[in-house]
Amino acid sequence: MLKLILLIVFVIIFAVLMLPVFILWLFIRDKGNHLVHRITQFMMRNAAKAYMFICGIKITAEGIENIPDGQALYVSNHTGIFDVAAAYACTKPLLSFIGKKEAKGIPVIGQVMAMMNGLFLDRGDLKQGLQVILKAIDNIKNGLNVWVCPEGTREKSGAPEELLPFHAGCFKIALKSDAPIVPVVIIGSRALFEEHKPWISSGRLKIRYGKPVYPKELTDEERRHIGEYFRNRMIEMIKEDK
Repeated sequence: MLKLILLIVFVIIFAVLMLPVFILWLFIRDKGNHLVHRITQFMMRNAAKAYMFICGIKITAEGIENIPDGQALYVSNHTGIFDVAAAYACTKPLLSFIGKKEAKGIPVIGQVMAMMNGLFLDRGDLKQGLQVILKAIDNIKNGLNVWVCPEGTREKSGAPEELLPFHAGCFKIALKSDAPIVPVVIIGSRALFEEHKPWISSGRLKIRYGKPVYPKELTDEERRHIGEYFRNRMIEMIKEDK
């Protein structure tokens, strides 16, 4: 209970601290300036680290050396609410997340995502989905990195290797921009909250970055089944813990 209250307090304090940055964003958001993005991501990274430390959540990152110097598409599994915190805590390049449209209406979270060039996907609207893909391609070309969960929703079985089928559409972001694709697996997130919500538990959380895959390296067959290709690759990355 105490950790849940602490999370709420953290969000309130974060919102207050972000207010001047939000006002600045309102004035310069159409000018293509990444200043607000950098400030917001810096604050998100440190807030995530501080909260997890206080709550006894130990996070380890493996494969940091696999993070490319330039822009990339990061694809990860999604099992818990701490996935995004882990991503921000351990990934230094500027990240633009693609989230479901419902996230846009969540107080603080929706605004913060927008300040970091986040995109909101309506899974029931193919036309809007195409627009999101095109905007994500622009983000990569403009110096940002895009992070997406190709399962499209949170995996609920509890089995780490039971990834849902991947939506192949999101991989067009890399195929059209020629950006490398970095597979990422997050292990232990579900056990911190989803398995016993509404309580938050101490524990271990691991984020593992795989070697980047460059679109030109893929065979025609791998391109045709790119979702399944990366799903299998990430399942093997998860099994490395066993």
